Formats: sequence, structure tokens, C-alpha cells
Amino acid sequence: MALLFATFLLYSVSSVNGFFQCPVCTDRGDPASCTGTIDCDVNFNVCELSIFLKEQNRIEFTCSDRASCSQAETKECSPDKQDKCVFCCNNLGTCREQAYLVFSDFLTTTHRPAVSTVIKETDPPTTTLTTTLGPSMCIQCGKNTPCDLKTVDSLTPQICNVEYPYCFTTIIQDHGNKIVYKGCQEHDFCLAKYQQETMSKPECLTGDYAGQVVNCTFCCTGTACNSPDKPIDSTLLHLQ
Repeated sequence: MALLFATFLLYSVSSVNGFFQCPVCTDRGDPASCTGTIDCDVNFNVCELSIFLKEQNRIEFTCSDRASCSQAETKECSPDKQDKCVFCCNNLGTCREQAYLVFSDFLTTTHRPAVSTVIKETDPPTTTLTTTLGPSMCIQCGKNTPCDLKTVDSLTPQICNVEYPYCFTTIIQDHGNKIVYKGCQEHDFCLAKYQQETMSKPECLTGDYAGQVVNCTFCCTGTACNSPDKPIDSTLLHLQ
């Protein structure tokens, strides 16, 4: 399988109203379902991601503290040696990405080193992690084909051609009529339609399009990151 080099930006910890948050999965066998959140106790500042290898790779996020999670973290995740693998992360976006990475990549091999997405205490607030991943996996409705709005929410991510490394979503709405496109795209499209065009439209950046007339395109990185009309901010692409 061809590989791409992808760059992920790790942001400071996720906090809402003073509470650190961890993802919640509605289907613990599907990383795409980890879209909910839970507020952690004030003493917790890290999410602990557990993969239960003997339970059909069940996914579970729990609130933890940095020291405890680091001590429990799996150094090598091998189905032959462990019943459970533990990983640490400290941002909603990177935690969800970690779930996809572990679920779709680590567990298809017999012996693979673990990757932590926790920022060390000595790191600056924003750092860059470069790693090797397979082709992107995006929600796809068909080439140049609008999504069926009745079924789009049930679609699962599919592997993209290596020439189209980014996920995209386009929403066109006019007085109650809504058309949505989702799929894989390349650099020039994302640079023109997303970064240069959409990012200059204030109405596109709110994410609340009810009753609005909009034509917005977003590009993002991360498995199924293009599932919502506006991808979560931590997955949005930043091109140069």
C-alpha cells in the first residue's frame, strides 16, 4: 500500500468552561462514532484511549491525569501479547485521530510501536508531529455526485486515491434547498475553493447554516473528518 507523509498540528488541551474534555463513542467498535464529549474532573488533563483487543477491538476513552496515563501507556501494541492497549492524548481532535490511527493501522499488524499524541510539559503550546500514514479515508458520495441527504449520515469512510490526500465537503444552500458534496480532493482544489474562497466568507465560518444562503467548501485531514457540513476546527487544512 502506498504511503503518504501527513502532518498533524497538536494544539493545547481541549477545555470548555474550565473543564477538560474527552471524546465519547456511541458505537465502541467504530471510531467514526466518537463525536460526543464528556467533561472531566478538574484533576484530569489527559484522555486515556483503551483498545480491547479481545473484545472486537472495543474503543473506550476515559479521563485521566498525565502521570497515570503515561505509566499505563502501551509501548508496543501487539494482539499476540496484550488483551488491551492504552494510548494517551490531550486534544479532542488528536484523540479522535488517534482512535482512527490505532483502530485502522496498528491493529492490522502483529507488532507495531505505539504513538502518543500527548504534548510533553517542556513542549511549546503548539508543536508539529510528522508520521507515516496510509491513504486518507474520507466520506465519499461519488465523483461529482451530490450526497443523498437521507443516507449521508450513515456513510462510512472509504480509502482515497493517493493523488487526492485530503477530505472535502461542500454545502450549497439557497432558501431551503440544500446540496452537499463529500469526497477526496487534491491540493490545488483545496487551496482555491477552501483556503482562498471559503475562508474569506464570514457566513461559512460559523457552521450554523440554518436558513442561510451559502456556498462553502472545506478541506480537512483525518479519517471521516468531512462527515459534518463544517469539519471540526482541529482537522481543517492549512495550506501554504
